[in-house]
Amino acid sequence: MNRRSLIIKASLVLAGSCFKINEAFAFSVDFLKKKYQNFYTPENSKFHQLKKTFNTLIIKRDPFGILFPKKASEISSFLKETKTTGQKILMRSGGHSYASFSTGEGIVLDSRNLRQFYELENNVIKTSSGMVLSSLNNSLDEINRSFPVGAFPSVGIAGYLLGGGHSRRSRFYGLGADNVSSMDVILANGDKLHNVSPSHYGDLFWAMLGGGGGNFAFVESFTLDTKPKTKDYFFKFVFNGSHLTKASEIFSFWEKESSFDSSEFATNLTVYIQNGYIKKMIVPGLRNNVSKDKNELDFELKNSKWGELFNFEHSHFESSISHSNDIKETTIESMSFKGSSHYANSLIGKIGFEDIQSSIAKHTKGMSLYMGFYSLGGEIKKPKREISFPHRNSLYMVDLFSNFRADRSRFSQMNQKFNNHYTHISHLFSGGAYVNYPNLDFENWAEKYYGKSLSRLLTVKKRYDPDNRFNYGPQSLSSLLI
Repeated sequence: MNRRSLIIKASLVLAGSCFKINEAFAFSVDFLKKKYQNFYTPENSKFHQLKKTFNTLIIKRDPFGILFPKKASEISSFLKETKTTGQKILMRSGGHSYASFSTGEGIVLDSRNLRQFYELENNVIKTSSGMVLSSLNNSLDEINRSFPVGAFPSVGIAGYLLGGGHSRRSRFYGLGADNVSSMDVILANGDKLHNVSPSHYGDLFWAMLGGGGGNFAFVESFTLDTKPKTKDYFFKFVFNGSHLTKASEIFSFWEKESSFDSSEFATNLTVYIQNGYIKKMIVPGLRNNVSKDKNELDFELKNSKWGELFNFEHSHFESSISHSNDIKETTIESMSFKGSSHYANSLIGKIGFEDIQSSIAKHTKGMSLYMGFYSLGGEIKKPKREISFPHRNSLYMVDLFSNFRADRSRFSQMNQKFNNHYTHISHLFSGGAYVNYPNLDFENWAEKYYGKSLSRLLTVKKRYDPDNRFNYGPQSLSSLLI
């Protein structure tokens, strides 16, 4: 081993790397850095910032190196040239994994420099996997087309789509993944597969959409179906103060109304919790593609069952896709938080929500969190293509989120409270959880994320990644096969 390789190995130890670098890869570092000028290793002054994770409570993340390819062909050659090194390969798009799975031990392939967008025929677009939701929004806005995007503008499109892709417009358009017609991908051995679709590598297409990012292949580009841009009616009801004595009644009404499979009307319910008490409940909603004027729509709503029970706050028209500030940075904004999810397959009713209230009072003192209830149904139950997403027939998803801010000293205590609350209310729900909201404390994580799709997902994984190179560690499908 030459002197430079020894220095590199020593610097990696000093940088806190918690895994062994084999001899073959140590010898190849110089070659890789010369060929790929955008390949960063720990001795680079920018590396600490580039390995930054979204959730700062997940701190043990030490990649060997991070590649920012400027074109997809670099991914293919890089994977071929590092095949014999034994390094795990992780894939990162926006980097917003709740558990920071896209940054960890191994080599990170970061796609955020790959942001091409093409308008094709028949209302179809093609976009590179490094596109973030704000960029996709803006590109679609320019051509007057729409797509079910998520709410967080800097989320990467690859992770969003591969996990399923919940959107507040999914009732109108289906999941984000339901609108993927094909993909161009690169396998772990560097081979490219073009036009991965239901009729071409159909098992891989099925597995990737719903099977979560980082498991099967690097996506070079997605081909997406789009819808016409529409004018939608947004409204919001708010409950706080003394009205919260009716919290269980409010929830029960929302749950019954949201269970109707409307493809034109969607509502969510958000419960804000502080120190063991419900502080506020908000019900935002949308009516899709409206033609009536705002006064007429407001009058209808205020004089409906909704208006009788809820406090109407405001309404406005909004486009189904709209321009937003584009996110161009390759660094990741950070938060300190814990998140998780449930799916509901049946109504829990007033009594069920009273059980949730009891759990809030018992387990959440001294912390802040919110619970979001997001109605499903509508077009989600009418997929155009078969994919592996297993929660399609649920009535709604429940998102639990607590921002711990920078108080790392109390993380263990707050995390236990969060988990106690989650476990207490679990009997009310299906047992499933959203793969894009991973919880490191799950013991039966694979069954919760993948349900009946799990066995087939593992079969596809063995076929297309037999050496388990695509492996982000805990809760990766590779961890079930090694």
